[in-house]
This record gives sequence, C-alpha cells and structure tokens, in this order.
Amino acid sequence: MGLRDLIPNTTMNQTNASTATPVSPQAAQAEQNHKAAAEAIKNAVYALGQKYFEANKDKETADFYDEVVAFKECMEKEELWHQYRLSLDGKTLCEHCGAIITSDSAFCNKCGGTIAERDFSSIGMNAQPDAAPATKTCPACGTPVTEGAMFCEKCGSAIS
Repeated sequence: MGLRDLIPNTTMNQTNASTATPVSPQAAQAEQNHKAAAEAIKNAVYALGQKYFEANKDKETADFYDEVVAFKECMEKEELWHQYRLSLDGKTLCEHCGAIITSDSAFCNKCGGTIAERDFSSIGMNAQPDAAPATKTCPACGTPVTEGAMFCEKCGSAIS
C-alpha cells in the first residue's frame, strides 16, 4: 500500500458549491469550514504517511493508532460539513449511491435506499433545509416528487 492509497476520495469533489448566484453568509461559512475540514484530511494523511514511511511498511504496530484516529475524525468532520452545506440548499447526499437529493427525503429517489436524518450538533450547527420544487406526485402516497425521481422520497415506491 502506498501513500496514494491512503488519500480519501473526499466529498469535496462531488459538488461545486461556487455558482454565479450569491450565497448567504451562513452558506459561505459552511463552505469555508467544509474546505478547512478537507484540508485537515490532507494534513492527517501526510502525518500518517510520514509515520508509515519511517516504519517498516509491512509491520503492523500501534505506532499509527493516534494518526489513524485523527484521520477518521477529520474524515467524519469533512463529511458533516459537506452534508451541512448541502442542507443549507435543501439537499443531502445519499450514503448508498451518492445522489444529491432533497434533505427532507426518507428514501433516495435514485436508488430507493433509506436516508438517515443528519445530526450536525457535533459541528455546532443545525440545518434548516428548504424543499426542492416538485412537479408530480407519488402514485402510492401522493407526496410531491422532484423531476427525474425514480423512487418516492417518503414511502420508497417506484415512480412511473
């Protein structure tokens, strides 16, 4: 395993929050914190890689425990900031397929996976999402669904 294998595929590359439309100060702060969390991941990977290189790479020891724990904490924080930033736009990221969906969804409208409610208290934030506009309704429960949805976000039924 080389250093490249340790660098995560962070969520930073999954969306581009910088658009031509103005963003709220809260959204700008969330974006800044998300970028800082992603930078912390890079720094943690560097520290972990330095230790890894100095030791025998085939020898598993407890020398790396603190760095691995710090690395995991950085990744969790980066994911939360990314999810929080999406929630400010009324969106969330499906943990099953990676689709960006409305934040009030109980099910992903792309893969049908169950969506867990996000808790941003560990980063000191609470989301106040706005729902995306709906153009049609679910034939099973009548809930409005967004254009292109394959599954209902409330009941999980297939959308025809």
